[in-house]
Amino acid sequence: DKEHLEAVRAHGYKGPVVMLNLLRFDTHNDDESRFNTYAEEVMPLLAERGAEIVYAGTAAGTVIGGETWDRVILVRYPTKIAYLEMIESDAYRPSLIIERKPCSILACT
Repeated sequence: DKEHLEAVRAHGYKGPVVMLNLLRFDTHNDDESRFNTYAEEVMPLLAERGAEIVYAGTAAGTVIGGETWDRVILVRYPTKIAYLEMIESDAYRPSLIIERKPCSILACT
């Protein structure tokens, strides 16, 4: 939301940013397939900003907390500005999945 974005923008840090995505899919609604399509569409936008996927894979389990995740993704942006430009750009719309069909990804952190 805007409040969190403003807090990130106001922070003095200027170095690389790593975004952590923890995803849990609803197995009844083809969410994983739709997310995969969305991820393919986002890759060129990441490249334009010098961002890279550091890790994308399944989560074998957790040591603390007991949460389970279907997929873990780490995206490294070269700077905070590159990260903010990406998530605020008109081309990047994480709601794309939701607009195609009511989305039932159970969690995305």
